[in-house]
Amino acid sequence: MASEQLLNHEGRISSLEGAYQHLATKADIESLRTDLEGLRSEMKSMRWSIGVTVALIVTIINVIVQLALKA
Repeated sequence: MASEQLLNHEGRISSLEGAYQHLATKADIESLRTDLEGLRSEMKSMRWSIGVTVALIVTIINVIVQLALKA
């Protein structure tokens, strides 16, 4: 009975250890964190560029409308 229980525990432990290769390491998580920080800063600069572009388009449309109303 005790040896059978020991084999059962060994089997469970070996199956758990086999699953560890699919888990992320600290280096993997740190690499992901670095990539996310880079993406976040890129998104901030892109958001700023889009805002300026929209403001420019609105200004141009406003100028065209004002010129059309004067004519």
